[in-house]
Amino acid sequence: MLTIVASMERELSALNQSLGPGHGLEFRVIGIGPDRAAGEVNALFSTSAPLGHESPRGVLLLGFAGALSPDLHTGDLILSSAYHRQAGDAIPGQRPLQPTSFMTPNPGMRRLAENAAAISGLAVSHGPSLTVDALVRNPVEKRSLHQGLAATSVNPFTSVNMEDYAVAAVAARAGVAFLSARVVLDTAEQQLPGYLTGLTGSGLQAVVSTGLRPWRIPGLLSLAGQMRRAQHTLCRFGLAFIKEFRECEEFTSGNPTWDPQHKDLQRQETPVSAQCSQECSGAVTA
Repeated sequence: MLTIVASMERELSALNQSLGPGHGLEFRVIGIGPDRAAGEVNALFSTSAPLGHESPRGVLLLGFAGALSPDLHTGDLILSSAYHRQAGDAIPGQRPLQPTSFMTPNPGMRRLAENAAAISGLAVSHGPSLTVDALVRNPVEKRSLHQGLAATSVNPFTSVNMEDYAVAAVAARAGVAFLSARVVLDTAEQQLPGYLTGLTGSGLQAVVSTGLRPWRIPGLLSLAGQMRRAQHTLCRFGLAFIKEFRECEEFTSGNPTWDPQHKDLQRQETPVSAQCSQECSGAVTA
């Protein structure tokens, strides 16, 4: 069984609506931040067996990401080669530049993801990501995180998020295949408003909050447009990945470490990019 998780409901809404009822997949909102996300996923794994539920064979994390690389743009798909954790020994008031450890995606799920991106017509960025504890809001911070490891043997971080490393670590301990697929929301040179973290709940909450503070409207309208574009990419990729996962007999028989080398990324298939685009276009919500 494939379980699809995200930190916010709006990262799953377009895909969930496009699939329609009875799709047979488990969608789970795990919350924002490494601690909360890790706790939710750990609970998911812990409660499956005692309740007699089928344990997840693969976990796909879908979500937005902040760009650290100036080469990334809103709507770009990210399949990171490694999920790094932000070091915990930073100088007070400064963000640490050295990661303490990193996790990598399951090779089988990564191969399926590459194929899904190819057949849905999506270009992919593979740069390593950095999982942080707080929102990275301004271009100076983003530039610092991107350039901080440029002089070392580690490739510079290209994107930032708040859950990938934590969820990957929990999945690894449980022996469950894991992959994160992110889409760029804010660019490297974009300043995010400080109140953004307070608008991560429902759309109604965001409307009420904005109504009380109308000066926020222009910035939120711009972000809403970016969010719709990011949702559209997440939906297109998600539909294609689910198709690939279901067609993979080794995964459905419960072998999450399998690396599907025989699935030729260049094989000729009926293109699904137009179909996915059409299915997602009516399901994107702000």
